[in-house]
Amino acid sequence: MKRWSYAGLFLAASLGPVLGLLGGSDASASESADVNVTYYGAADNDPGGSTEISNPSVHDKAGGTGTFDDPITFAAGSGSSFQPGTKIYYPDLKKYFVMEDDCSGCGDNQVDLYMGSSNDDGIVQCEQASTTPGEQSIVVDPDPDLPVDTTPLYDGGCNAGGSTGQTSATSPARAKSLTADGPTTSNQEASNNTQFDKP
Repeated sequence: MKRWSYAGLFLAASLGPVLGLLGGSDASASESADVNVTYYGAADNDPGGSTEISNPSVHDKAGGTGTFDDPITFAAGSGSSFQPGTKIYYPDLKKYFVMEDDCSGCGDNQVDLYMGSSNDDGIVQCEQASTTPGEQSIVVDPDPDLPVDTTPLYDGGCNAGGSTGQTSATSPARAKSLTADGPTTSNQEASNNTQFDKP
């Protein structure tokens, strides 16, 4: 059974008009929405090191190239209005994404974009460095002909706007990682303990 908080209900009600197109709607008009954007990869998936997803839609496992026909997997929290199969477009990356995974550590107004299947420390550092504080603009139910860059977000180098040598915000690995003592607090800790729980 899904649990709702008062904050989650308020957020859902306030975002309803903007996110009303999500999942199952036949409307074709795209809408802009402001969300918190974070990243995850195989290294901090659950189970750790895997490409498993909870809501296969376009793919059987996490992946994609970022085109309209092959959007990249993204995860969202259980209180989110993003339903499995929802497509979004992130103009900053010039890539399409599709909701195919759950993220138990994500807020209601957050999308967690899949960065890749690598399990090295660099991908976790890239996730952290590419996460920008504050809300970012995305397009929900986007048109199919928007500009696309199919460069992988991580291919041993960080191509998502961050540098693997620095951290610009709280990382998704930190937000999702659980340890006996609480969430991780550094790149090294994140790379050593990157599992999170999916509902």
